[in-house]
Amino acid sequence: MKHPWQWDITDLDNLIGQPESLRLEFKDARLLDLNQKGNSINKVVTELSKEVSAFANTEGGTLIIGIEEDKDSKPRVALRISSVDISFWNPEKLQQIISSNISPPLPGIRVKLVYLDVERSSCVYVIYIPTGTTAYQAKDHIYYGRSEYESKALPDHEIRMRMFRGKVPNATLIIKKANRENKPIYLGQERRFLEDGEILGEGYKPILESQYSLQVFLKNIGETNIQAFKCRIKFVYSELFDECAFGKMLRNNEYSFKEGWQEQEIRPALGMLSGKTDIERPKMKVNIFPDDTFFICRCSFGLEKAQRLLEDDLLLKWTLYLEDRTPCQGEIEIREDIFTNGKNSQE
Repeated sequence: MKHPWQWDITDLDNLIGQPESLRLEFKDARLLDLNQKGNSINKVVTELSKEVSAFANTEGGTLIIGIEEDKDSKPRVALRISSVDISFWNPEKLQQIISSNISPPLPGIRVKLVYLDVERSSCVYVIYIPTGTTAYQAKDHIYYGRSEYESKALPDHEIRMRMFRGKVPNATLIIKKANRENKPIYLGQERRFLEDGEILGEGYKPILESQYSLQVFLKNIGETNIQAFKCRIKFVYSELFDECAFGKMLRNNEYSFKEGWQEQEIRPALGMLSGKTDIERPKMKVNIFPDDTFFICRCSFGLEKAQRLLEDDLLLKWTLYLEDRTPCQGEIEIREDIFTNGKNSQE
């Protein structure tokens, strides 16, 4: 799936009829209309800082300014898109106001302006708020958190818990290198080639036309060093892979990687596997500093010539077990557009 800061008008249209959630909030464009009775810059700033505080203190999320809700439905759902006047609220000003009215400062806030027409006369704001590493206070000096459909003030014990959040390890998995090569994969051990690349003999025809490779890394996104971890990954695939030569090998396979292992070879039966998955682990204890990355594994697979990785075709689902905290979980969508040709890398 796209990140919120990559959304366009099609993504907004797809939200119509959807309810708010723990990580999604809709606001009418009238919130930013200073011509509305009772509206003022101070009121707008207070309301925005409240929502940012609530998302940062919970699980992060997306605030959309420019979607009107159906107030008669239960739960309320997105009814229609409404246009924001950007003559006063340009993206730079909006992001500055948000960032300067949340305490302490919260890095990682992104403000995306989505135009609704080719003339760029109307737009919607998509604001992404990451999960914070401590407790964050709004402009009215209150700490907010989110429930399923609303933001509410946090009690003292929950504020204290969130302030401790930055003192425990936190990490995620990322694809740091993703390459695609036009390198056919063959069946059989003996290979003899003609000058044009064709193969001689029976049973040696290429079964897969393009070879893909991935390198998976752990990224320390917390404020403390990570000195021990365990990781479990699982590849989940769509019906596309059932049609491939090795597609069915993907089903129900999970792989665990633990700090302290020596370099070794495993055969995880990854769909369209053209080689192996290498696990490289030093015998010594790791020490991953904040914002550093640590190699987890690499794998390769192939697709037939006419096939492409589309949305939700292949997902890498992961769970990280770190010291002194609950497991971290997430998923990475393996799409065609994350791959580069040759040996270039892409994060």
